[in-house]
Amino acid sequence: MKTLLSSDFAESVSVPAKRPKTQKAVSLEAAVPSTSDAYYDSDEETDEVFFSKNVHALSDEVEHEYKEIKVTKTAFSTYRAVLAYLRTGHIAFAPLTSKCGIEVVDDEEETPSRRAQVELAAGEHPNRPYLVSPKSVYRLAHLLDLQNLQASCITILREGGLTETSAPVELFDETCMLHEPWRNVVVDYIARHWAGVKQTAAWKDVEKKLDADEIPGAMPIMMQLFKAREKFNRTSRYY
Repeated sequence: MKTLLSSDFAESVSVPAKRPKTQKAVSLEAAVPSTSDAYYDSDEETDEVFFSKNVHALSDEVEHEYKEIKVTKTAFSTYRAVLAYLRTGHIAFAPLTSKCGIEVVDDEEETPSRRAQVELAAGEHPNRPYLVSPKSVYRLAHLLDLQNLQASCITILREGGLTETSAPVELFDETCMLHEPWRNVVVDYIARHWAGVKQTAAWKDVEKKLDADEIPGAMPIMMQLFKAREKFNRTSRYY
């Protein structure tokens, strides 16, 4: 909690005034700062679901000084889930957006949209924190130095978090580019499933962007992928 309250992205302000019961409601956009200037955060979609089902009204007047913390660059739902995790040790993850509802292969059924899965879980367990993105939680856990939670997010990514279609989308996502442990899992997956990945429309789209030099910082990641593929191919020859 010390890390949480002292972090650069959470501003704590002591407010000596009353918090009136009749305080004017604020819009979702004002209540939950956008992160679009940095990266797309799928948990903003979870926020939309939460606030559409939970209209908050202040139930009481607070006459004592209280502390107001303005959180930026992190969705409300992500913070709520992480705070619940710190208290209970439990957190439930939504699938990555890149894994939902794109490029159905052969006779496979299309994966329900991420929002549909969040809404379904919220209906079944309305009193629990909503499903949140392992990627969003990983970023917050990294900032708060929650190593066990970071490890849980990595495990979710490694064990079923990627598909041949979604991995190319994740490869040059900002989280992948900035966080080596996360990137290593994505690179390793693509190297191991290269025969299938290279046939997907998602990878062909990546190739077009690479040819047009539209992905800043792509070269180090492509070199890492090249080395991972070489290593996997060498290992495979022995079996």
